[in-house]
Amino acid sequence: MKRLIILTSLALALAACTQPTPAPAPPPISPGKAFLIGNTADLLRFGGHALETLERYHANAVQESARRLSCPPEFETKQMAAFVLERARE
Repeated sequence: MKRLIILTSLALALAACTQPTPAPAPPPISPGKAFLIGNTADLLRFGGHALETLERYHANAVQESARRLSCPPEFETKQMAAFVLERARE
C-alpha cells in the first residue's frame, strides 16, 4: 500500500512538472491617442515601410485638401500642394 502511495505521489509530482506554464499576461494597453500614435509609429518602423507610408499619406492629404478647396483636377501633386498652401495663406 505504501508503494502505491509513493508511486501515485511520484506520478502526480511528475505530471505537475511537465505541464506547460501559462504565458505571462501582455502589458495593459494604455487608453488615448498618444498610445495609438506611438504604437502605429513602432509598427511602421518595425515593418520598414515608414517612408513609403508617409509619402502616400502626404499625397492623399494634399489631394483631399485640394479637392475640398476646389483645386483644378488636372494639377499634379506638387501643384496641388502649392495651391493648398496659397489658399491657406489667404
